[in-house]
Amino acid sequence: MLPQEVYVASVGSGEGLAHQYAHREKGGKLVRDRNSVLFVAPEVQGLGALGSRSGSTMDSQLRQGWSGEALGFAYADATKRLPIEEHSYRMGLSVGVQPEHADILLDASDGGTPQRLVWGRTTDPTVSRATRGEPIEPLTLKDLDWTISDEFGLPYVIPVCPEAEDMILAAHEARQRGEGDALDGHALFAREKLAVPIAVLHGRQEVTPKDWWLAGLVMTRSDQTRAEAQSVLAARQPSL
Repeated sequence: MLPQEVYVASVGSGEGLAHQYAHREKGGKLVRDRNSVLFVAPEVQGLGALGSRSGSTMDSQLRQGWSGEALGFAYADATKRLPIEEHSYRMGLSVGVQPEHADILLDASDGGTPQRLVWGRTTDPTVSRATRGEPIEPLTLKDLDWTISDEFGLPYVIPVCPEAEDMILAAHEARQRGEGDALDGHALFAREKLAVPIAVLHGRQEVTPKDWWLAGLVMTRSDQTRAEAQSVLAARQPSL
């Protein structure tokens, strides 16, 4: 079996996100084109310009997509509606961010956009032509059964380990008390989103303590990278 290609699309507008998943034919029939899309924004300045337009729905639609909420708008004209039901799709977003322009994302913390991102460096100080290795072969994943999980027709539910559950519940209690850093409001959800593909890469359909621990390492690096960007921005501020 040939590896399945990931469908990639540029970010255009909030309204346009749903159009990557479905369209309406003549006569008004709604046709679903695909269930998974990787949206890309090579330059964060472009994403910021789209989000800053008057009446833009870009940020809100991306946040809804991150949580698996329903996409689309209830236009008065039914032929323009493209309802994408909650949890019926997969959405990924890759954004290229230079530290000097990270404020475009960080300044939107009130809305919750930067909290939902996993930050990572794209540079490697160890890269050298002398140590260049052989090309890496694609990883073949184990076939897993993701069919409906019960007689009520609910989607497959991925179990998580007790360690993850306890930490998530404790963080929820803290948020309800108004404790914690606003920039970390969705950190554990992001960690959980990382733990699941780590499990799948190892052929598992449940999040084990090791998967949760590995996802925590990635989130630690993400926090460090975000802090580095914040330090760059702080250094550019004029001194008083």
